[in-house]
Amino acid sequence: SPPPPAAAEDDPDEPAVASPSPSPPPPSPSPSKPNLYERVVAVEVNPVLVDAARESLDMNSVSNVDIILSPSESVAKSLLRGKFKDAAGATIRVEDFDAVLVDPPRAGLDADTLALVSQIDHVLYVSCGPENLLANIRDGLDATHAVDDFIVLDHFPWTRHIEVAVSMRKR
Repeated sequence: SPPPPAAAEDDPDEPAVASPSPSPPPPSPSPSKPNLYERVVAVEVNPVLVDAARESLDMNSVSNVDIILSPSESVAKSLLRGKFKDAAGATIRVEDFDAVLVDPPRAGLDADTLALVSQIDHVLYVSCGPENLLANIRDGLDATHAVDDFIVLDHFPWTRHIEVAVSMRKR
């Protein structure tokens, strides 16, 4: 089962017990398994891929990831309405996220997911449909985010298919 969310009153800058000297810092994560993020919420519509992700997390002793089997549009609607809950029943808010990775189908992001993503500080958008990536940028993300960097990837040589990854930062 996923770990409970961090308590809102926890302040990493304050010692747990008042004392004349500050509390020692917590031990660093193992160099072989660093926790780059406090918490990760993954959304996937394919149950086979959800099972594979959970198996990989278990094999690698990763415990800070919640995997949600659902269309991103449903999760986005719940988050936008403030009604999204994790497996422990705690409400998760849009403000709880500072980065998002989206890899939508060729058609691009749906309107609700686009509205959600536009509220998050850092966006990494991976697309196999560059025309719809451009449309998503023009139809919403351009008003809220600036493009930091991008790369075009030719994973499928001798075909017309390409991948584009764009890193964006909130203005």
